[in-house]
Amino acid sequence: MKFSVESRQYYRLTVTTTPAVTAPWQASFDDGTTWSAGTDEGSGTWSWLLATDTTLDSANNPAGTITVTAAAGEVTRPLLRCDNGSESIVADVPDDCVIEWV
Repeated sequence: MKFSVESRQYYRLTVTTTPAVTAPWQASFDDGTTWSAGTDEGSGTWSWLLATDTTLDSANNPAGTITVTAAAGEVTRPLLRCDNGSESIVADVPDDCVIEWV
């Protein structure tokens, strides 16, 4: 996935588990230091609004925007986690779901 360092973009991911997990999915875009809840878009698809710290007009980012420290040419590999109270799942994303910043 190619994201511009100058814009805000939604990172969308469809998560499939067996059995299905109904608890909210969270993502980390900084190797697990911080975690942000995703927005459930239905049918197993979750989204997070991302912006880099160099995004134009970053002072006016909508509430809930996740700021990612990244520059053009860098790659971010998000981590996902879900905790439904009885079990936790933590995983990195497949290679085709990493973010390449351009």
